[in-house]
Amino acid sequence: MENMDVKTDKANQKTNVLLPTIMGFVGVIVGSVLTFYFSGILWDRQKLFYVNDSLTRKQFELIDRLSKLNGQQPGIQELWINHLKDIPNNTVLSEKLGGYRGEYSSVVFQSSFYFGDKTNEIARKIASLKEPWWEKPREDYDLLLYSMRDDMITQIKRTVKN
Repeated sequence: MENMDVKTDKANQKTNVLLPTIMGFVGVIVGSVLTFYFSGILWDRQKLFYVNDSLTRKQFELIDRLSKLNGQQPGIQELWINHLKDIPNNTVLSEKLGGYRGEYSSVVFQSSFYFGDKTNEIARKIASLKEPWWEKPREDYDLLLYSMRDDMITQIKRTVKN
């Protein structure tokens, strides 16, 4: 009988040592798998945040640039009138007008990448008019700015929702 008690004691001791060891090993493995899984989710969310943050910053920049050009439109129209009066002798005015034209073209072109279909449609409509951009109706530029704003707000809401 004593022999049986000794065997039972040894079996209990092995169980008392093996069970916590196995449980600890399983815990480490499960913890590692969960850490790896949640690290992947965190990485995906960080990438999404970075992309959305970069997009929003670029949208703000383009809206700011177009707003400034829109505000300068009357002065640019004056430069244009003065340029037309004396074209051969106005290289300085030509350079200034070329700079404004380049800035405008840059903003409109980049807006096709950073904004939605509504903004692109309005920008194409404005671009299709033959006169220089500063001669085009100011209402069209206001529409473009409002469209850019609406597209940006939609993007922000979509980002916050996710």
